[in-house]
Amino acid sequence: MKPEISTLQLKDVWQLPEIMKTYLPAEVYELTTFSCSGYGKYVEVLLSMPVKWCESRFYGVYVDGNLVGFAEWRHLGDILFLNNICILPQRRGMGIGNILFKKGLEYAKRYGISAVYLDVFDWNIQAQTWYQKIGFQVMHETYWKVGENIHRNDADNSRELILREYPQAEAAHLLFGFSAFCVQTKQRDYTIGRIKDSYFRLSDISAITDRNLLQGLYRIDPKRSVLVFCPNDKKNNSSFLRTITGSFRMKLLINNNLHIS
Repeated sequence: MKPEISTLQLKDVWQLPEIMKTYLPAEVYELTTFSCSGYGKYVEVLLSMPVKWCESRFYGVYVDGNLVGFAEWRHLGDILFLNNICILPQRRGMGIGNILFKKGLEYAKRYGISAVYLDVFDWNIQAQTWYQKIGFQVMHETYWKVGENIHRNDADNSRELILREYPQAEAAHLLFGFSAFCVQTKQRDYTIGRIKDSYFRLSDISAITDRNLLQGLYRIDPKRSVLVFCPNDKKNNSSFLRTITGSFRMKLLINNNLHIS
């Protein structure tokens, strides 16, 4: 039967982590929200919102009524970001990725969006080659690094910070298994993510040099390691962090001559 694309059906939200698990190496999968117990519930909430109020668009490709692949696109102001795309192993190489990508491209043209962004893992050479073939260009590389909190044994100066949106984060974490809250220190403001009971997620490289922040995070949960997204810059490669993987941020400018075969 010919593959058909539609908005992701509510009944299939719990399949997304299982599909993604077939693609990601185990140690990378554990660093993502897909590995969290409530990810399906999170997507349920997003799909229950009026479409025009939600920045995420979930599409599924179905064969004989069964989900074989999906994509999540995020409409962020004047850009469109391909946040996730994955196809079941037995259905790869059959053009399903093209179907999902074209759907996003149609959306971008409909709403006058001029650029599409995405992240692709550095080990996924096949995807990189395909994206570059249709016009994507690499902007920068990011390393995914993990390590223990190096300031756990320092004198406690964690009183010199302020938590914001923490009660809401606690409630969200119980429901979804992941969450985020804000921390203000003398150095700057941060958004801190949490993945399961395992990691604090730090997207700002300056966080690993902010002793007050790391001491505060240790007080919140002494058992959590840190997951840090580091730019491709050797001076920021801290010795206490171990590299798990890397990813490239890519950009495509949309024009009327763009053709996806």
